[in-house]
Amino acid sequence: MPDINLNPYTAESAAIQRRLQMAQLLGQQALQPVEVPQQAGVRASPYMGLAKMLQGYMAGSEEKAATQAYKDLAQRQSTETTQDYSKLLEAMRPQPAIAERPQQLDVQEQQQMADQGSPMPPNMPAQAAKGFGLAPNFDMRQFKNPEIAKMAMAQQLTQLQSQAELERKKNEPRVLSAGQGVYASDGTVIIPPTYAPKERTGELAVYDEYVKQQNALGKKPLGINEFQIEQRKASRPLAPPRERVVFDATRGGTINLDTGAFTPVTQNGEPIGLKPKELRPVPATINTAMTQNQAVLNKLDRAEEMLNVNPNATGILKGITPNIILNRTDKEGTAARAALADLAATKVHDLSGAAVSVSEFARLKPFLPQPTDDAETIKTKLFNMKTEIQDIMSATNQIYSEEQGYKPIPNLAPSKANMPPASALKEGQTTTFANGQKWTLQGGKPLQVK
Repeated sequence: MPDINLNPYTAESAAIQRRLQMAQLLGQQALQPVEVPQQAGVRASPYMGLAKMLQGYMAGSEEKAATQAYKDLAQRQSTETTQDYSKLLEAMRPQPAIAERPQQLDVQEQQQMADQGSPMPPNMPAQAAKGFGLAPNFDMRQFKNPEIAKMAMAQQLTQLQSQAELERKKNEPRVLSAGQGVYASDGTVIIPPTYAPKERTGELAVYDEYVKQQNALGKKPLGINEFQIEQRKASRPLAPPRERVVFDATRGGTINLDTGAFTPVTQNGEPIGLKPKELRPVPATINTAMTQNQAVLNKLDRAEEMLNVNPNATGILKGITPNIILNRTDKEGTAARAALADLAATKVHDLSGAAVSVSEFARLKPFLPQPTDDAETIKTKLFNMKTEIQDIMSATNQIYSEEQGYKPIPNLAPSKANMPPASALKEGQTTTFANGQKWTLQGGKPLQVK
C-alpha cells in the first residue's frame, strides 16, 4: 500500500521538486550539440540553433521560478507555523466568564438599520469561564501546520482523560476499613457497617481531645506523629547549657568564649604546657647580608683603632698630597689611610638583602670619611656610619625574629652601644644620636644617659 502524506507542505514541496528536475533535464538537453541530419539531400534548418537557445532560456527560467517557489514555501511555512503557535497558546489561556452583551455597531450601521426599520442583531451569547486548556468545541481546522494540529489534539485527549478520571473518582464508592461499611460519594450507605468503631484510649484518646479543642478554636491541628513528638519534648527535662570553648594549642588549654577564662589541659595530673613553636630558617640571602654587615662593623672598628694609633694620618695637607709622596713621608699612617679609603668600596646590605657600596648608599654617603678630614671628624663619621648599619641590622632582626617565626641568625655578634667620640659631645649637654642613644660629656669623658 503506498504511503499517504496529508501534509500540504510536503505535497507542495514535492511538486516544486518535480518542476526543478524537469527544468534541469531541459537545461541538460539544451547543452547537447545540434543534431545535423546525415542523409543526402536533407538540409539542416537555420532555426535549429535558435531552438537550442530558446530551450536553454526556458530551462533557466523554470529553474529560477522553482527555486523562488522553494523560498516562498519555506517563508510561508515559517509564518504560518508561528501564527499557529500563537493561536494554540491563545486558545489554551484561561478566560473569565463573559455575560451576554449586545453586538458592537458603529454609528453609521445603527443609523442605516433605523432608517430601514431592521431589527437590531441579537445579543452575543454569554461565555462560561474556561480554565487552562482547550475548549471542548475547539476547531482544529484553523491550523495549517499539521504538527501544531497534532499537539492540539494531544492536549484535548489529555484533558478528556483527566476529566474522565475525575468523574470516575467522583462516582466511585468510598470503602472504609473492614467492618465499617461502603458509602457512595454523596454519603448514601451502600453496605452498612457490621460493627461500631471502638472508642480509642491512651495516647490516641489524648490526641482526639486535642483535635477537638483545636477545631473548636478554629485552628488546624497537628498530625498525630507531630503531636506525639511535641508531647515527648514537653515532658523531657531541659539540659544544662553547654559551655562554648575552643582549644588553644599554643597555650595547651581551653578558652571559654563567653567568659574568656583559660583552663589548662592536664595529662596524668600535669598540664601539657605550651606547644613549642616551629621556627623557620632565615632566608639565605638575609643570613649572608647580616653576616657581611657584621664584617663591615668590624672593619669600621679596625679603621678607628688604626686612627687612634696614628691620629695625624689624615688632614688637609695630607689629603691634598699625592699618595706616592705621602706614603714615603708618613709611612706610619699608610695603614690607617688605606683602611679609610677601602670603606668607599665596601658593600653594605639593606633590609632586602641587596648589596650597595657605601659611596652609593644614600644613608651612609654623608658619613664617608674624606682624606682631608681630621681625626676627630673621621671618628664622628665612623660612629654615625656604625649607628646607621646597626639600625639596619636591628630592623632586620625585628623582621626575622623569633616572634615572627624565624630561627635566630647564626654567627651574628650581639649588638652593643658604641661610645661616640668626645669631639661629638659638649660638657654638661645631652646629645641624642640617630640610634636613639643619649650621651653627654662629664669630666672630658663620654657618659651614656639612661
